[in-house]
Amino acid sequence: MVELATLFQQLNEQVVYQEAQTVQVENQTIQVQEDAKHANTQLDQGIKSARRARKLKWWTLFVVVLILAIIALALGLFFGLRDRK
Repeated sequence: MVELATLFQQLNEQVVYQEAQTVQVENQTIQVQEDAKHANTQLDQGIKSARRARKLKWWTLFVVVLILAIIALALGLFFGLRDRK
């Protein structure tokens, strides 16, 4: 029984000795979870931003092509009608 009591006493000492380290590990785990949530939020925002940028590029291309088509049509009509006179 004495050996068992000594064993439990040593176990208790180890638990008390390592309690600070355990608390620190728990705090770091909580911090990692919070950082991961924040990172996921930022990734979602980045994905939305990339999609908006891609859509804006396509709209810009469409507007440029439309402007060029209007200019080509205007020049075609101008020079086409001018040659008929």
